Amino acid sequence: LKAEILRIGRTCEPALVDKLVQDSDSIYPWLTKLGANLQAGYAPPGEKVLAVRYPSDGIPVGYDVMRALLAQAEKLRVPVLTRMRADKILRGPSGEAAGVRAISRFGTEVDIRAGAVILATGGYAGGIDIVKHLRPDYPLLLTTNAPGTTGDGLLMAREMNAGFRDLGNVVFHATAQPISGIVLPQSLRLEGAILVNDRGERFVNELADSETIAGAILKQPGGRAWLLVDRKIVDSHRLVEDVVDFGLAGPLPGCWDFDELARTVGAKPEALRRTIDRYRAMRQSGRDADFGRPTMASALDDGPLFAIRVSPAFHGTTGGVAINADAQVLDVKGRPIDGLWAAGEVAGGLDGESRVDNI
Repeated sequence: LKAEILRIGRTCEPALVDKLVQDSDSIYPWLTKLGANLQAGYAPPGEKVLAVRYPSDGIPVGYDVMRALLAQAEKLRVPVLTRMRADKILRGPSGEAAGVRAISRFGTEVDIRAGAVILATGGYAGGIDIVKHLRPDYPLLLTTNAPGTTGDGLLMAREMNAGFRDLGNVVFHATAQPISGIVLPQSLRLEGAILVNDRGERFVNELADSETIAGAILKQPGGRAWLLVDRKIVDSHRLVEDVVDFGLAGPLPGCWDFDELARTVGAKPEALRRTIDRYRAMRQSGRDADFGRPTMASALDDGPLFAIRVSPAFHGTTGGVAINADAQVLDVKGRPIDGLWAAGEVAGGLDGESRVDNI
């Protein structure tokens, strides 16, 4: 697993990867003990040591984990202050982190003193201005991130003289729903969904990494694609059911023939028929001769078929404040800052250039 993370990330900090690998076996049972439903899972194509776990009831994994952690915080009577924005890390007499200054929804400043501060503010992929500043070479895309992921933690850390790692690394998700920003995960493609362009043609290995697929989609007419799924795939994913049920899958609720499906995509029916017929024939032969897709789990024959419009989106960041293996924030000279830790996407060094789970 360590070798795989280092291979994909390329610029990872080995000590952080060691820590992740050593602790991962204990984190899974800990989360499930807290009530997280991580019963379903799969191994990404080509992976021998990495397993992806997710809820068996179709709920997005992040929501499910947050629900379990929030329930535990309430059980331990940990106060959770909402509608307040952390604005500044307070310093103690020796310059250590000693609390946080927050701004209430009424504009009132509130100083919260503490013996330690843990930055867990996420990345900055939800802040288009900071993405444009750090990556002016990237196109303007939608984001799958929550509104709060705008790099506030990075700014607070900078005031504490924190160092940074891989700060300009922004990762994409290849298949986001353009209207809602909903992520349509790789698990749909693993179950057999395919991607076609406005001409009704496949153009990429649907199980490649997100950056490869995102780049291929952006080269298509309109910088978009259509994810084709059948009823069986829809029924296995609650989030996709919502996309379909709320009419976000296209102008038609479900297509029983190629003419209907082609009208949704805007393609010629005969072109779309050729694409699906060829895909089904290659699936039967066991080999994707066009793009080298390693698995083709579905023949897409459980009607009706749905065409969901998708576009690449900013999905996360892999850079952030520099930390050591104990998650202490390091200053610009690599020394721990007393009282200050960082967890999650706000921290850099673990993922390097790309997350191993960016699927």
